[in-house]
Amino acid sequence: GIVITTGAGSTGWYANIPGSDGRFSRTSKDLKFIVREHSLAGHYSMTKGTIGRGEAMTVRSKMNVDGCISFDGDFGKRMFEFRRGDVLKVRASRLPVCAISLQESGKGGRE
Repeated sequence: GIVITTGAGSTGWYANIPGSDGRFSRTSKDLKFIVREHSLAGHYSMTKGTIGRGEAMTVRSKMNVDGCISFDGDFGKRMFEFRRGDVLKVRASRLPVCAISLQESGKGGRE
């Protein structure tokens, strides 16, 4: 599979994949990707990289069965079939990603 992330999303799964660049700036305009569990016998030429502003990455499925695309690892709600021959094009949006963080309120709860 391929994990593609924004800077805001790079602190979780992506940062913990062996060989990834780890976390990067939340305000980065770039996306980063890493191919997981690729076959070394396949002689892949691109196993990780950056999708810069104005660039796009195109992925064509060669899966015969059970190919899928999921967003944020949510296999229950945001999962879509990705059949043989299907094409996914990924590029960074011109709009910023908004993130919400919770802080301790000092009253034993979060705000």
